[in-house]
Amino acid sequence: MNFFGHYYTDSIKGNAWYNMGLVFPDLFRDLYRKHIPSRDINNYSETAFEFIKGMRMHIERDKFFHHCDYFHKGEELLKVFFQQKMIIDKIPRSWFMAHVLTELLTDKFLVIHEKNCVERFYEDMYNTMDDIKTVNELFKDSIHKTVFLSRMRLIHQDKFIFAYANNEKLIAALWRVYERAGIGVAMEVKNNITPILLEIVNELNNNVNFNWVLYNRKQV
Repeated sequence: MNFFGHYYTDSIKGNAWYNMGLVFPDLFRDLYRKHIPSRDINNYSETAFEFIKGMRMHIERDKFFHHCDYFHKGEELLKVFFQQKMIIDKIPRSWFMAHVLTELLTDKFLVIHEKNCVERFYEDMYNTMDDIKTVNELFKDSIHKTVFLSRMRLIHQDKFIFAYANNEKLIAALWRVYERAGIGVAMEVKNNITPILLEIVNELNNNVNFNWVLYNRKQV
């Protein structure tokens, strides 16, 4: 599940730090690996521990989501489209693309149908940035703290998740995931595959394998 799916499914109104903990492992993979939370809750203040609880929920939710029928059906459906469009052998790590695109398509339907939830996400992000005391507690290393705050400000200012409703920008986000994962894709390959990926995404509008989370909030 991509970060906004976590927020939509498990966020708690009025608990901004818990909600940011839900999205932290996806939005800050580099920092998350350096901040595996301690199991000793006495090490944290109340707000910091809410953040830790959110991260733990993220991990537990992923264990379920990545094994649920809807997710696997979404992946398999995309692989069928890749084969039908004769691009499966041209896509670097096609299984990875099916996985990531399933997550992004799920987020797309949430953005389209749950705009108020998106606004609340950015509001929670703003509220946590303003809580410097908790930020200082969670990030003892000054460099990590600077990275966290600067990226939070950038994400909040850009509000890029609204772009997921646009298929062209959704595919652009897909290629950025490839870049962050260190998977090289030649520009010629990308240019040839992108129009076909747009065809696939257009054909999958409102497919139940990607909008299922709309009807399973707090139940997945």
